[in-house]
Amino acid sequence: MSTVKMNEFVLVAQRMQRVDDVRPATDVFKLPTMIRAALDERLAEVLSFDSQQQSVGAIRTRSVTQRREAIANLGEYLRDGFRFIQGVPRYEISEPDREAALTAYGWQGKQMGDLKTDSRVLSLARQAIALSSTLQPVNARYPAALLTLIQGELDTIAASEGTVGVGGRQQATRSRDEAQKLLQKVIARVRFYYSAMSDDTDTTAELAKLGLQPRRINHQRRLKSEPVVEGEPTP
Repeated sequence: MSTVKMNEFVLVAQRMQRVDDVRPATDVFKLPTMIRAALDERLAEVLSFDSQQQSVGAIRTRSVTQRREAIANLGEYLRDGFRFIQGVPRYEISEPDREAALTAYGWQGKQMGDLKTDSRVLSLARQAIALSSTLQPVNARYPAALLTLIQGELDTIAASEGTVGVGGRQQATRSRDEAQKLLQKVIARVRFYYSAMSDDTDTTAELAKLGLQPRRINHQRRLKSEPVVEGEPTP
């Protein structure tokens, strides 16, 4: 159900509450206790589940933002790592060892390449952590401070992905939708009650007080379909 449609039912239910609150107990349109309790309960459930669903959405948005920021930071840290290896003086590392280190870290052909895809950034970052204590020669390893920063961003990404999974979002939406269906049903029960309490049935003007449209009478059709009452002259 769309948010606009859901809001319409909430507004109708709230108007029903306000109208019923001011009706005296002797008013035939005063809702019976059972129906009023159901109206109050189901409206409260809709508002609660809608709030939860919006909260889940907000958390998800924050998680996506955190992930994007972490990916961007990783890209910068990986570039720092690439430049670090390239900057090791020739008297400290041979060119074959430099090339081997770059290749081991994922920099093929001694080129930085494209860091625009999340998968490549994450692959290079995880590879950096995996090689943190095994890469040879030692002076070609990324600095410990840089590895700490890379690991921190990987942890942020892992936390953001686990905050609200697909299942959590779907369950919140399902709960809200089920509550909305029950609210629709109790609104229909109120309409039926009003119709039952008036000789005008579902054309009673009292329905308009609730924000509901009374049924309009098609007089032309009624003239054609009304039964002939005994003793009444036939037109």
